[in-house]
Amino acid sequence: MGIEVVAWETRDTMGLGEAGSVIKGSMRWALKRKGNIVLDIGYGVHGAEIFNLIEGAWENPFLKIIAVINMSRPFTANVESILEYVKTLGRIDALLNNTHMDE
Repeated sequence: MGIEVVAWETRDTMGLGEAGSVIKGSMRWALKRKGNIVLDIGYGVHGAEIFNLIEGAWENPFLKIIAVINMSRPFTANVESILEYVKTLGRIDALLNNTHMDE
């Protein structure tokens, strides 16, 4: 398929609740790779601020930031709370609804 995943092994990470924004060295250069690149940033405390650690992110004219919303979570359970949440994220180019009941 030509898909390459750059990620931490679950056994190499540990956290209770919200963890800081930690990236592997290879993640810093992710946007220099060829082809389409999908970065799953997560909903953590720092959210899209992780792009500050990824070389060339803000200068990349093709970068699109999509906020994925799960309306089963309490802080995005209705339109008003979604709007409030999205305002805290900074630049957002699109919203994607991914409502499900699983963690």
